[in-house]
Amino acid sequence: MTKLKKVSLGMGGTLVAFVVVGGLMHTPPGLRLLARLGVVCPALAVTPATVADLRAEGLKMLRGARPAPVRYAAGLELGASDEAAVRSWAAGRGAVCARKTRGLVLLTCARPFHEGPFHEGPLHEGPLHERSEEAVVALDMRGRVLSVDITNEISVGSDAARRFRERRDHLAATFGAASEEGGDVDAVARAGTGFETAVVRYRFSDYLALLQAVRLPSGLYVREQYQSAL
Repeated sequence: MTKLKKVSLGMGGTLVAFVVVGGLMHTPPGLRLLARLGVVCPALAVTPATVADLRAEGLKMLRGARPAPVRYAAGLELGASDEAAVRSWAAGRGAVCARKTRGLVLLTCARPFHEGPFHEGPLHEGPLHERSEEAVVALDMRGRVLSVDITNEISVGSDAARRFRERRDHLAATFGAASEEGGDVDAVARAGTGFETAVVRYRFSDYLALLQAVRLPSGLYVREQYQSAL
């Protein structure tokens, strides 16, 4: 049995699904949590072919029945934007990208908040008490954008709830009713023992969108992911 499977059995499925399967392991909160558990990031030794196989299997369970009306990706184009386009997109928002290989190429782009959000359009109603924001962009084996994963660490619970609702309303205006919605963002926003989660998910045959708010021992996070399902 692998160390990752042992940790999965010891911790239970919910947290591991969020940190590992959900992709948060590539972001600072997920990596810090895995480090505290004594787990080396399992993606370090994964080959592109293995990632493709695992992804294909996972998509069988995640895809919806109809295509998305649009494939929103925070200003990038899924399946088309290349690394140069990602770096230009990030630079236009005051961010610098670091390149890593975790089976696939990952561009981790961090930005100072005064430069404005990664998103296009007026999505914020005033300043938020943010501690960090980072976008992780995965490229497929052709070097095109496969997914965009944006994580915000927000120090004030009410601000985290506001960010979550802003993003949820944006998705609802774009796609309509969510495929799945669960959890209570107000419970996430309140001080608690940790691991409270709220989630909104959209499933299409060619596109997946995920919005999460979660309280981990290391902090309060709002995460959004947009990925190709092709």
